[in-house]
Amino acid sequence: MSQDMRSWIEQLEGAGLLARISKPVDPRAQMGALLWQARDRGLLFENLSGYPGWRCLGQAPGDVTLAPLAFGTSRDEMIPEFVRRTETLGKARLVESGPVQQKVVLGDDVDITKMPIHQAGIRDGGPYIGSGLMVTKNPATGRRNLSFHRLQMKGPKKTGILLYPRHAWTNYQMYETENKPMPVAIMIGHHPMYYFAAATTTQYGVDEFEIAAALLQEDVELVKCRTVDLEVPAWAEIVLEGEIPPKAREPEGPFSEFQDYYLTGSGMNPIVNIKAITMRHDAIFKNVQNGTEVEGCVYHKV
Repeated sequence: MSQDMRSWIEQLEGAGLLARISKPVDPRAQMGALLWQARDRGLLFENLSGYPGWRCLGQAPGDVTLAPLAFGTSRDEMIPEFVRRTETLGKARLVESGPVQQKVVLGDDVDITKMPIHQAGIRDGGPYIGSGLMVTKNPATGRRNLSFHRLQMKGPKKTGILLYPRHAWTNYQMYETENKPMPVAIMIGHHPMYYFAAATTTQYGVDEFEIAAALLQEDVELVKCRTVDLEVPAWAEIVLEGEIPPKAREPEGPFSEFQDYYLTGSGMNPIVNIKAITMRHDAIFKNVQNGTEVEGCVYHKV
């Protein structure tokens, strides 16, 4: 099984579950509505107003009935297959290079506002990256954590972030106690098995990359980040490298969360300072539309 989003796009298209949209679409004003309506197929936007050269995938899968395609099973067989695959964790191993670092953007050239980050809901506090999975480490043990986090775009090199009181928050508290910034890497655009792995409830200290490897039924290939001491999937589309500074809080939210509420977690929350962007030469962006009946909740339901 290939580990990237492009193989997933091919799989969706081969099953007749992908619509390519060549008409111009505005990520801020139109994309959210189109994603909200697309429950029966993924959407690949190929003409993004204001973002020449970019493409973007969403609603893939947009409904839990489409999720079995990722496992190659029927809906009835999907959960038993999930359980079977995760009875034993897989392996994550380092490789020297990968497509995700074909292009490296540093310093003053870092600008996430040039990416087609969409506004999912009309009451959202602006554009949000809802598709990113964040990699952090326990500073004492070096064990990795992979988790969902919403990222509110606040400028070319800064986002807000909501840290729920779970494993990434535990790691952050360790850094904050020492008055040190926490290194982070946010991966955007990858095989959906990484989402299923990150949504899996497990004990603190379990590496979700090893769950992803079990689900993929092959070793996960990782590369070292360029500016932080973390590892990310070699076959991802985009990675944002940065830090969450200690004791820094700014207004964040509201955001149309996967539970169908806007106000969940809104308030004074941490920020992410972005130091580098690595990506494929022709990177495809990934947007996730949230809600109980769309992609944002599919992974948690499974």
